[in-house]
Amino acid sequence: MNKLVRLLLRWKLLAVLIVVAGFVIGRLLGRLIPAPIIIALFAFLFLIALFFYFFSDRILLRWYHAKELNDENSPLYKITQRLAKNVGIQVPKVFIVHSAMPNAFSIGRNAHAGIVLTDALIDLLDDEEIEAVIAHEIVHVRNGDVFISTIVAVLSGILTAFATFAFWLSIFSGFGQEEDPAPNIIKFFFSSLLSPISAFFVHIFVHRSREFVADEQSVQIHGKTHKLISALEKIERELRENTHEINPAHAHLFIINPLHENEIELLDFHLPNYNALFQTHPKTQERIERLKRIGEGEEKKEKEAEKKEKEEIMTEEKEEKPKKRLKIRKHLFFSLLAYILVLFFIIVIDTFERKDFDFKRAAAISFLYLFALSFIFSVVWSVLRAKLNECSR
Repeated sequence: MNKLVRLLLRWKLLAVLIVVAGFVIGRLLGRLIPAPIIIALFAFLFLIALFFYFFSDRILLRWYHAKELNDENSPLYKITQRLAKNVGIQVPKVFIVHSAMPNAFSIGRNAHAGIVLTDALIDLLDDEEIEAVIAHEIVHVRNGDVFISTIVAVLSGILTAFATFAFWLSIFSGFGQEEDPAPNIIKFFFSSLLSPISAFFVHIFVHRSREFVADEQSVQIHGKTHKLISALEKIERELRENTHEINPAHAHLFIINPLHENEIELLDFHLPNYNALFQTHPKTQERIERLKRIGEGEEKKEKEAEKKEKEEIMTEEKEEKPKKRLKIRKHLFFSLLAYILVLFFIIVIDTFERKDFDFKRAAAISFLYLFALSFIFSVVWSVLRAKLNECSR
């Protein structure tokens, strides 16, 4: 009860600060934006933040049609309960998702966390391997990784979902005839617009190192390094052989990234599918090699291997880096084309509203738009290039 009172007081204090800040900004910009509008905007943003804070995990559970495991006598619940007590956290809820994709992820916040397992994962792994996977997710919960990753998955997932929404909307609007490329063109257009921004937010808040930490600390909990290794190998093998459709902005949640980087063939053109921008996990083989070195307990060998690995990366980067940059440039090139097309639509709409084409006005709009676009793309490009180069090693 005391914790709840303190939490309410903090939120009230934050609300007061937001209202005061909105009032001050409104006074300073009173000639442009009335103070009540500024306050209302801050209040609206505050309500949105509250909504995602409390309901992001529920949105993801609904997204994947997850069903809570209520049987406390279930082996999965007992494993989760035992591992949670070993690390000193409240027992997370266990959810099952009916999916052909063997994978797992954790969601929620602090005492309201949950672990989600697919039934394909349960069928694929033996009991000890499942325990190793649950221990990995338990570590994510204990380390506080899941709260931010859950909110990012929902926010970025909503952005990328617009492409699928536009695809089905175009079909239901009459573009769904046989061999009609319009729905796929529309989907690719919205993916080009939204995927780089969505991937940018994912990479800002999700770091590849957290998987290494979760792997290593989970081994300390269940004490069976070889079982986590075999679980990762089985999941990786199945995901590599089969394609599973998920929202790409959710890929960072899973224990192994299930996305494939296949290109899209559209009107005889080979176009990127933008899944490559959402690679936040280190290579599975790199994770396995680290676990093997931990299992062997050869610290000296580990240091020598890391040194050798760094030297190999430095030599390979000279040959591979241009190829990787070209791959990223291809994605952002089509995104840039999509945003320029948006500029064209803006000028056309403005011309129709004014019922006259004003060259100076169109030039001013274009200059401001392209200036903002160049700044945003330079930031997105630098972040994605750095993060993706890390994950591709």
